[in-house]
Formats: sequence, structure tokens, C-alpha cells
Amino acid sequence: MASKQNSVHADPFSIRYEFASPEVIEGTNEKLRVDSLRMLTPDEIRLELEVLFSKLPVPVPVVFAYQRCLSCGQEGDPRLMTDKCHRNKKKGHAGQLEQRFSRPEVGAAMGFGAVGTVALSIAAAAAATPLVLVGLPLVLGPGLLLGGHRFLNTSAEGVPPCGGIKITDMRWSCCNFPELSQGGCTELCDLCDQPWGSSAKPCVMIKHPDINMQKDLEGYQVHVKEHDLVHIE
Repeated sequence: MASKQNSVHADPFSIRYEFASPEVIEGTNEKLRVDSLRMLTPDEIRLELEVLFSKLPVPVPVVFAYQRCLSCGQEGDPRLMTDKCHRNKKKGHAGQLEQRFSRPEVGAAMGFGAVGTVALSIAAAAAATPLVLVGLPLVLGPGLLLGGHRFLNTSAEGVPPCGGIKITDMRWSCCNFPELSQGGCTELCDLCDQPWGSSAKPCVMIKHPDINMQKDLEGYQVHVKEHDLVHIE
């Protein structure tokens, strides 16, 4: 019946009936029950449906392809997937920046000599110009190295914790790579920074939506592309 709303030439088969109760079967004329009231027994319903099915045209096979998009993680038949995906792939990190040396490591090292941090603080206070150290060399002993390193270490965009001196040697929690190392350990979306292939909030429309969708998608971004599909066994 829905096809009639889209095609004036549609002429779908239809049938109307109700299941007849024993009381109706016993107290009603069969012709009245079947032709007018359309209250049928299960056998009568089955017979009418078989006649109706025999009049149907040759069925059109619908083959579903079970696939997955490597970009946004959607699974199923591509014809049923939404027109949302991730934009482009980049290398990055999924973790957070952390200190290279943990507090327990610093505490253990300080047991061998606690003067390192004091000496380094005096040097920082005496500095007249900003100074950035990328990785502190292992020449001043473990206590001075770890304590001073953690004290002065901050991200590349961070404010120096002591005057103009800072160490830029933060590490990524996901892979322990230095902050300033090239590339990354994780494939991410270059727009939303979600892991590549993640189905969590695809960030772009990959086809231009119709005018009605545009009203509901204020601020949407369109990046025309196709889903990157692979077959799933």
C-alpha cells in the first residue's frame, strides 16, 4: 500500500480477513461469513494466500553484502550505511603526555643524593635568558637527573616551571614515545582526533544532504568521499 504513495500505477495485491471464532463458524452462514464478514478459518486463509502468492511476479533476489568501513567502523550492507564517516587519516597519539620518570623512580633515585634538585634550582634562578633542554644527559648522578628532570620537564607548549629553564622530554602514555618525535603510534581522524575506524561520532557528511537535512544539521561539514569498504566473512 505504501507503493501507491510513490507510483500512481502501482497495483499491489491485498487481502483482508479475520480469524473466525468457533461461535461465528457455528452460528453464521458460510457464504455470509466468508464473502461479507471475511471471518475465515486457518485452512481457508492458507488457501486464499496460496492463490494470491501464485499471482505474484517472479521475485527479485536481494543479496546483502556484509562489509565494514575501515574509516568509520560501520558494518552491514553499504546501501544501508549512513552518509557519515571520518575525514582523513593521520598519525598521532591516543594517550596523554606524562612525565618521563614516575614519582617512585624519582624517590628511589633521591635516596642516593638529594642535592641535585637544590643545585638545579639555583642554576635556574641565576639564568638571565630562557633556556630549553631537550633530554637531560646522564652526567649529574641519578638523584639530580631524575629529580631535576621531573621538576623542570613540561610540554613543548607549557610554561617553564622555574624562570626561563625547562626540559621538553614528556612522553606519550600510549607508546612512551618522546613528545617531539615525528609521526605517532596511532591512526587518527585529522578532524576529530578519534581513532581511525572508530564508530564513535563520525565527524563529516560524505555526501551533500538534501535541503531538509540541512535544516537539521546546522554547522555540518561535508567532505565528499566513499566509504573504505572491506568484505567481512
